[in-house]
Order: sequence, then structure tokens, then C-alpha cells
Amino acid sequence: MECQSIQTRSNQKIKDEKNKIEQRLGKQIISQANLDYDNLSNDNIKSLSKKVSEFLKEKSVDH
Repeated sequence: MECQSIQTRSNQKIKDEKNKIEQRLGKQIISQANLDYDNLSNDNIKSLSKKVSEFLKEKSVDH
């Protein structure tokens, strides 16, 4: 039972760290691109995410 509790805590730590990284990445993209938070609707966020993803995929193929 104790091993399960330790694993649950470990999984939660991993999820928490993942969320922190995602938030920092989003914040940095918004900051570096000088985006206005007021103009970031869900559709705009999805569109921007797709563009960033496509850009990164192209760059990884280039190398």
C-alpha cells in the first residue's frame, strides 16, 4: 500500500512539473512575440500553437 502512495505522489510531481514547464513556455512565447493577452482567444491560441508546432517540426527536419 505504501508503494502505491509513493508512486501516486511521484506521478503528481511529474504532472506538476509538466504543467509548470507548459506555463513557462507559453509565457515566454507570449512575451517574446509581444502578444497582447487581451487578444488571445482560444481560437487564436490554437492557431498560434499550430504555427509554433509546424515551425519546430520544420526545424527538427532540417537538422
